[in-house]
Amino acid sequence: MKKAIAVMTGLSVIMSVTPAVYADFGFATEPEEVAVIVQAYIDDKIPGKAKVETTDTEVIVRFYKTSFLNPTQQGNILMENLRSYLLSNDADYSIVRLVYDESVTEDEKPAEDEKPSEEEKTSEEEKPADPAYVSGDIDGSGTIDVTDLTEVSLALLGDRDLTDEQQKAADVDGDGSLSLADLAKIRQYLSKKIDSLD
Repeated sequence: MKKAIAVMTGLSVIMSVTPAVYADFGFATEPEEVAVIVQAYIDDKIPGKAKVETTDTEVIVRFYKTSFLNPTQQGNILMENLRSYLLSNDADYSIVRLVYDESVTEDEKPAEDEKPSEEEKTSEEEKPADPAYVSGDIDGSGTIDVTDLTEVSLALLGDRDLTDEQQKAADVDGDGSLSLADLAKIRQYLSKKIDSLD
């Protein structure tokens, strides 16, 4: 019993100094600074599917249903991806809180000011499709990150269908099929246990 109390007390001390520790290492710890980084992630990965708000002490991310996952699963994946993104951008993730907003659904259309202009539509249409793929970059974002790991996990569970190009990018061990070995290799790469996926 004494060990359990000591562990719980130790955790509360660690949790209470986390923002100070982040600040000591030069991390962004102010809600406004962290909100800018969170907004950049949302704009890049899930545009129009979440809204960022700040208070004096925290960043609140209101996310909407974006997939077949239930809100808890979706929130867990989003938080894990956000945590990795914030850490890689030297920002304190402990002040970020996710809130599921069921009042907005994926079927609702964006407001007029969120729709792309005719010029943006034209420039997007003129861009030739890049047939090449990068091994491990399943979502085509240009970087290999936790989102790619999540895509492979969902595909292995049968909850996500991958395109042929995504299948090729996900087959990092080069055996011609998607397997747990591919998932393990991407995870090793992300945790820096291996230097490349080649």
